[in-house]
Amino acid sequence: MDIISSFLGTNPQSTLFNIECATGKSIATYTCYPNENEVILMPGTMFEVMSNPLHHPGGLHVIHLKEIT
Repeated sequence: MDIISSFLGTNPQSTLFNIECATGKSIATYTCYPNENEVILMPGTMFEVMSNPLHHPGGLHVIHLKEIT
């Protein structure tokens, strides 16, 4: 969560997407940040919203998405 917090910054209205994907491909070989477990998804990848947004203190909204395969 520390890494995520650094990307969210101090904006009081931040949104975090928690994405479950099945077809994402690792880009560790090509990125400057191989330890961040980044993946790339194909254009047009579709997702289902798994729950209503969770609203955390301080204005953080967490949205859980799951890839439709």
